[in-house]
Amino acid sequence: MHLVEINWKPTVRQLRQFGGLCAIGLPLLGWWWGCSVNVLTILIGVGVGVALLAWLMPRSIASLFIGLTLVTIPMGFVVGELAMLLLYGLAILPIGLWFRMRGRDRLQLRIDRQCESYWQPKRAPTSLKSYYRQS
Repeated sequence: MHLVEINWKPTVRQLRQFGGLCAIGLPLLGWWWGCSVNVLTILIGVGVGVALLAWLMPRSIASLFIGLTLVTIPMGFVVGELAMLLLYGLAILPIGLWFRMRGRDRLQLRIDRQCESYWQPKRAPTSLKSYYRQS
């Protein structure tokens, strides 16, 4: 089992979708980065050219698709790890600290030296339907 599977043989549909994204994405990236009008015109031309190639001869842009996939996989790893770090640091960690300060122990992990046993009797099911509903 691989962590990431690279699509070495993209379908015609995937290549056409990629071409459409190039026609929209390249000019948007140029606009977002604040490129000049000349550069935006070039990006529009390249994007539309890739889209036309993808529509007429989709296999001709397969190498571009695979190359950009190989370039963006490491970026995806970094962004994914940063997103998980932010989620942990901004959501899970503060909730855990809040529970610890309040003394919450839902898993009953604290050792109670006074009790003889930690055994808790199981409740008997009230009906056959409740037996199959595990909540």
